[in-house]
Amino acid sequence: MVDDDSRDRELFRVILKRAGYDVLEAASGREALEALMSTRVDLTILDLSMPEMDGLEVLRAAKYMATPKILVVTGLPSAFGNTMLDAARKLGATATLDKQHAVDRLAPMVGNLLED
Repeated sequence: MVDDDSRDRELFRVILKRAGYDVLEAASGREALEALMSTRVDLTILDLSMPEMDGLEVLRAAKYMATPKILVVTGLPSAFGNTMLDAARKLGATATLDKQHAVDRLAPMVGNLLED
């Protein structure tokens, strides 16, 4: 889980741990890329809005690494957020999710992505 917001990382971690998943966390895009160079993961959950290196930059870089699936999430306002999620899909995101739906949809979506 890559997100600069510690509350969102905690929420996602709790949801995913309850669903039985192991979770690694990164607080920035740079931290995530460093972790991806040394750790094999089945799925990366990536926030779009982060300082220094935003989610689209991380997505571009992660596609060249051994990152099989990337779920991009955002809490950006609807119109802008939807535009950014569309851009993420065009850049190769496996799936996208608006954070306002994360509590209900995150665990089932992760399950479906990992089954494929």
